[in-house]
Amino acid sequence: FLIAGGILGVSAFDLSHRGEWFRGLREGVLAVHAFRRSLQADPSGSDPLLGLGLYEYWRSHFTRVLSFLPFFRDRRREGRGKIRTAVEKGGVAGPIAEVAEAFIDFKEGRYGPVIRWAGDFLNRFPKNVIVRMLRGEALMESGKYAEARDDFQKILDQDPSLTKGYFLIGLAYAREGKDKERARKLIRDYLEMEKTAGPWRDKAEEVLRTLR
Repeated sequence: FLIAGGILGVSAFDLSHRGEWFRGLREGVLAVHAFRRSLQADPSGSDPLLGLGLYEYWRSHFTRVLSFLPFFRDRRREGRGKIRTAVEKGGVAGPIAEVAEAFIDFKEGRYGPVIRWAGDFLNRFPKNVIVRMLRGEALMESGKYAEARDDFQKILDQDPSLTKGYFLIGLAYAREGKDKERARKLIRDYLEMEKTAGPWRDKAEEVLRTLR
């Protein structure tokens, strides 16, 4: 049940992120059913709690404009509570729950806690690209552009195929406003390397237009 719930949960998130709300909702409901069955089988397990918490939080986030309807009640607080319990219980789901909690903090604009947590996490897992990128983005949102660029550069040094790093370094220069020419070059380099249409390419093109 746990594996099935995880697969369905990832599918639900991806579908919702792409705007396929009804298909995403259906997959999410199936994921919740699987996680609840898993929790019934092992009430002490933290993994099902993480799955349920993620579903409750992000379902409410994506459907928050419909929260006035009784069947779309805002359950973000309950979702966060389950994720926090999964963090405290530790086990296999512990580090994943930590990352999930940090992404929620970032989404809600709490950049300071994200930066502090990510520093501790990267001391334990220095090669974790996802957390380093999250910290870089939190630093950039906090106006700490040089530190943000340092994190994005470390990602590129670790894996040059992660071309999003070029755009993020360019974006940090653009927001800082001190070296617009370098910002333009980095963003153009990113667009040359990343030919696939998507939200990041759209954002890069938009930023580049503001630099002209």
